[in-house]
Amino acid sequence: MPLARIGFDVTGIDSSKVGIEQMNQLARDENLALNGVIADIFKFENFKEYDYVLLDSMFHFEKNDRIKETEFIKKIISQIRKGCLVIFCIQDTGKKVQILKDTIRFEEKVHHIVDKGFKYIFEDNGHKSESNYRMIVINKTKH
Repeated sequence: MPLARIGFDVTGIDSSKVGIEQMNQLARDENLALNGVIADIFKFENFKEYDYVLLDSMFHFEKNDRIKETEFIKKIISQIRKGCLVIFCIQDTGKKVQILKDTIRFEEKVHHIVDKGFKYIFEDNGHKSESNYRMIVINKTKH
């Protein structure tokens, strides 16, 4: 939503029907260039159509999902076009950031642009929590 509000054309993909319907309704209400798609992101095949790919809080690299997630990252990098930016926002706990970096490091056709830590603060109904996050941005330099 914030990216669409500042003028980007946005496609949001999530498996949550309720979440996507709510997002699409807000987009219609605010007349935003935002299209929510109900789908399994791991099966998405059209990354080459985008200039930016934002992957926010979706990688946890738990034992049962690690191969699926690392192969998905490699798939994205192989599909994007030269100049595309891929933005990873990942919780900075355990070995998550190192696993992500090791996965990206296998790809010779990417250039690291940003690796920056930040605090994510969540507030809701008087509850407040704070988590350490990392933003890693890469771009594809060759096909």
